[in-house]
Amino acid sequence: MNGNEVDKLTEKLQGVGIASASADGVVNDTVGTLALGHFHDGDTLAAVTIGTGTNAWYVERTDPIIKTQGLLTNSGGMALTFPTSLTKDSANI
Repeated sequence: MNGNEVDKLTEKLQGVGIASASADGVVNDTVGTLALGHFHDGDTLAAVTIGTGTNAWYVERTDPIIKTQGLLTNSGGMALTFPTSLTKDSANI
């Protein structure tokens, strides 16, 4: 996601009469579930959504992740995903 999508969402919200609405970011349902769970209970470390596809996110410490070394972070953690999908061809339903 980049700022362009966030700006478009804010415009649409305001276009349907929600003048005070503004979007700061857009996340999928599983990331939202993880963020809300972690907000209410700091021990929450994972979230899973099961539907037409399965999406799971978890919180990982950033220090063992090479790509994050040198990045400024206040939390020392990062949300990571391992999305999967379940189809009729891949499993017996």
